[in-house]
Amino acid sequence: MGNNSYAGTHTVVHRGCLEMTLLVISGPARGRLLDADLGDLAAPPVLHPQPDFLTWYEDWLDALPEGRIVPDFRDQIHGSSEDLVDVLTASGSPGERRAAAYTLGGRQPLTGRARNALVQALADDPDRRVRMDAARTLAELDGDAAEVLASALKDPDHWVRRRALVCLLQVSNDETAYGSTARELLQDENPNVRMAAADLLARAGWTSSGHR
Repeated sequence: MGNNSYAGTHTVVHRGCLEMTLLVISGPARGRLLDADLGDLAAPPVLHPQPDFLTWYEDWLDALPEGRIVPDFRDQIHGSSEDLVDVLTASGSPGERRAAAYTLGGRQPLTGRARNALVQALADDPDRRVRMDAARTLAELDGDAAEVLASALKDPDHWVRRRALVCLLQVSNDETAYGSTARELLQDENPNVRMAAADLLARAGWTSSGHR
């Protein structure tokens, strides 16, 4: 790859934006798959649990008949929408709650109970990755998610603020829902948040002088 941060890897899946699933082709983890965000190199890569590419590929094929989202099947669990909501709202495991939040993205249409659980998770789940995946699923399935996502722009964790900005970029160019908070994030302490805020506001037609 062109970026030295992931030298010794080969792109297997382009998951959207600059998020990639990479195959490690040299070094101690050779043969393993990992997920990386090339747009935010401060984000640590996450290894898939499978020991080699063939096992990973077979698991990917097994996921297809079940209607699970691919290629991010690593982050998913089995169950109906009701089962997943139960996990999201009651599990003591952050990993299980995160998987439930993500997997709900493949359970269309989004039920009212599922939406409420995702909104609640985005607002107050103690694990940032659960909040991030709740934002992702709401952006994918809820056409009226802009106001909810805008509330996450004030999240104390910069990863969540950035995810909310990216999700808003997907769902709305109506600055009235998020404009004032997004403009504040142009001064955020994290450079990736500042960049995402600038991208969102530019798409909404906002200029540095504050005029559309």
